[in-house]
Amino acid sequence: MKPRVVFVTDPMCSWCWGMADAIDVVREKFAASCEFDIQLGGINTHGTRPIGDYGRRRLKRLWDEVNAVTGVTFSYELAPGCIYNSVLPCLGCEAMRDLTEQPPFEIVRRMQHAFFVEAVNVNDIGVIGDIASEFDVDVEQLRARMDTTEVRTRTRWGFETSRRYGTQALPSVLFGQDDLVLVAGGFIDADTLTREIDVRLHSME
Repeated sequence: MKPRVVFVTDPMCSWCWGMADAIDVVREKFAASCEFDIQLGGINTHGTRPIGDYGRRRLKRLWDEVNAVTGVTFSYELAPGCIYNSVLPCLGCEAMRDLTEQPPFEIVRRMQHAFFVEAVNVNDIGVIGDIASEFDVDVEQLRARMDTTEVRTRTRWGFETSRRYGTQALPSVLFGQDDLVLVAGGFIDADTLTREIDVRLHSME
């Protein structure tokens, strides 16, 4: 049984976008020795109001920091009326998991690019459908799946349990077989994460 590497991430998390390339590098390097999955952590899941001027200034300061550390690109724009609440896009990602029968790595990254680089409001059911259609998924099937009790329960479970491993930060990285342990709480670059996983794999030999 291969050990699992689980990335706790979110389509609207700035530092998660900063770590997107590192996730791809690690998945490719350890493809033969590990199983990979995503757990969605949730961002501002009780927010109901569009982002105001204060929130925009805070996000732009955060994006400056993420850009300085990771080099990822931001548009520094937000779609009008955008609500900074990731529940809906997370439901979309979990529904995609079911429809594609794969962990939703590609759609999470696509939503991150849409939100942070293209200034698209991914907290919009129409936008989520448009993005899903890029992956040859039927939009009506996606919407129906998003509204199921199973997907809603699983998404909420992810939010509620994502911080139980000893960190309040997103992204985070978990490793293990039966029991998962925290490898990194917060951003970690590809080289450092590669070394951390190597150590854990060697300890299992």
